[in-house]
Amino acid sequence: MDLNVLLNGDFAELGQAITDWESMPKRLATLENNARNNLKAKAEKARWAGVNATVSREFVAKTADEFTDAHTQAQRITNILTDTREELIGYRQNLQETLDTARKKNLTVVDDGCGMFHVQMIIHPDRAAKGTTVPEHTDVDEDLLRDEVKPILGKATESDSSAARVLKSLVHSVKEGFADSASRVS
Repeated sequence: MDLNVLLNGDFAELGQAITDWESMPKRLATLENNARNNLKAKAEKARWAGVNATVSREFVAKTADEFTDAHTQAQRITNILTDTREELIGYRQNLQETLDTARKKNLTVVDDGCGMFHVQMIIHPDRAAKGTTVPEHTDVDEDLLRDEVKPILGKATESDSSAARVLKSLVHSVKEGFADSASRVS
């Protein structure tokens, strides 16, 4: 993850996606309940006979199970998005605190893109003014800053990548419907 993305990225859209997804499990729970208690229960109690009755009962049971699996999958998606957003906001806060501390030593980091960055001295336009003092730093301070920022970006990248992998695995776990999603992906 690029430094600027973590530091300045707008997580509002992700927050809106979470809000949208939070309503989905609730809606699906209602459908699941209706499918189980109305559709499936009535099909099991019906006095149907013959091949058509067997096929119909199996279809109704499978449909009710699909609603259960859809509910489970929607809740998982909501949880993944929520956890990832919270983690990224935490890493952003950690990065901001690290950069605030570095400013006290007249240091900052500059995004080079593609997950790369470099440490540099903050240039003060008033450095030459009489009586002005600017905080000093050493090479060790620069190395320490780099060594603090790098793992923060690494953890943020892993959080983002891991969420993407899990979401993709949910999508690719079945060819049609939601069948067995509760048992395949945790």
